[in-house]
Amino acid sequence: MAINKSTFTKDLLAKLARGISKTYIAPVTDGSVTFSASTFSNAGLLFSVEGSLTIDWSEPSIDEIRVDQGLQTIAMDVEKGDITFSANYPTMAGAALSEFFEKVGDSNFTVATPDTTPINFSGPGFTLEPKTTEVSVMITDMNEQFAITMARVSLTARIAYDSDNKIWYIGLNGRVLANLAADQPDVVIAEKVVSNG
Repeated sequence: MAINKSTFTKDLLAKLARGISKTYIAPVTDGSVTFSASTFSNAGLLFSVEGSLTIDWSEPSIDEIRVDQGLQTIAMDVEKGDITFSANYPTMAGAALSEFFEKVGDSNFTVATPDTTPINFSGPGFTLEPKTTEVSVMITDMNEQFAITMARVSLTARIAYDSDNKIWYIGLNGRVLANLAADQPDVVIAEKVVSNG
């Protein structure tokens, strides 16, 4: 597409994506993602505490190549900035914890309060060793007119407490990585398909 007066017009401002409707995650096993209509057919939903989901693409670093004569810049080397992903997932469900942390054994562990009438708790156990989980992420805007999809996001997790909202959560942080599949994009930004029938 060429940049000209017929392509870059004020009409482009109507293509506005605001807010978040849904965040889908699907596992990535070998770093390769082939995009199709079924890529997220079995994806799970990821919820995030309000204001905690962020995708930040830092500015690229630019190195100028100059010549001695007049110290003029004749070329530039540009290195892409890191793309980071973070979200605070408000759950303590064992199913979610088991995906993002290294489990110890297959059985649950039981602990109890020291009260006269103890309260028993049972759940999975985890090590403190960091675990990396690779997922594909698709986020739809609040009107579900656009989907922003990242083929490969590498996540690490931690347990934390939000003192403002008084809630425990799984803090997810990671990087958006290159898609290892041949001839496939790293990111897809797509508009809702409207049928004429």
